[in-house]
Amino acid sequence: MEIFEIRVKEILSRIVEIEAENEEHALDLVKKKYYGENIVLDYSDFENVDFKSLIDEQGDKHKK
Repeated sequence: MEIFEIRVKEILSRIVEIEAENEEHALDLVKKKYYGENIVLDYSDFENVDFKSLIDEQGDKHKK
C-alpha cells in the first residue's frame, strides 16, 4: 500500500459591516480588527472545503 499527501483546504468567510469615510478606510479598519484578533473566523463562518492530491499539483514528487 502507498501513502499519498492530500491537501484539505477550508474556506471561512464573513461579511463585516463597518462605518468609514471611504472604501479604502473601511478595508484598513477591518484589516486592523482582523489582525488585532477582534475578528476571529470559526466553524460558523464555514463556506467551502476542497480536497486535492499533491500529485495533481506537483507530479509524483509528493507520493511516498
